Amino acid sequence: MPHHTIRHPAEAWIDPIKGSKFLGLAVPCREDELKQCLSDIRSEWTDVSHHCWGWIGASESAQKFSDDGEPSGSAGRPILNVLSGQSLRDTLVVVIRWYGGTKLGTGGLVRAYSAAANRVLEVSEIVEVVPMTALEFECPYDRWPSLEHQFQDFDITDLDLQFDTMVRGRFSTPQSRVAEVEAAIRALYPARLLDDDHGVESD
Repeated sequence: MPHHTIRHPAEAWIDPIKGSKFLGLAVPCREDELKQCLSDIRSEWTDVSHHCWGWIGASESAQKFSDDGEPSGSAGRPILNVLSGQSLRDTLVVVIRWYGGTKLGTGGLVRAYSAAANRVLEVSEIVEVVPMTALEFECPYDRWPSLEHQFQDFDITDLDLQFDTMVRGRFSTPQSRVAEVEAAIRALYPARLLDDDHGVESD
């Protein structure tokens, strides 16, 4: 199924609350990038009280968060809930707090961290990501014009072709269309897929 992520890093402030300042940072971030993303943000923003964050990876079940010293459940989880509520993937939101001298209480913190997360996502460019599957095929030359026409019908434009004893190629297609693309290739037998153990890519 298609999902959403953000295209570029973004940041946004909310109005100070009882002297405390809150800055929301949103970053497109895969799981293998998470540690470095957090390290970079901590290195850039050093004069702060808390770096609280929530992250969702390539699937809804891939989730991590941190309260970074705030009362349990008052910061990281609310940020994560905002991400989940917008069905975002591969996205990190960090909310930085400068303590203003007045305690906000658990309820006040939940509202503040949620507001900062919502605000930064409001100013982020959210884009749809369609999961893609890579396929390889081979086709006799006499079948190639028909198969090429099929590829045009399926809007497949990223063909990587090799012309040898047969036409061989590699391309990607949305996961939702794999079955019908496979059927179209097999209908032009002896054109065939080279490997049915497909790798999955995501744009």
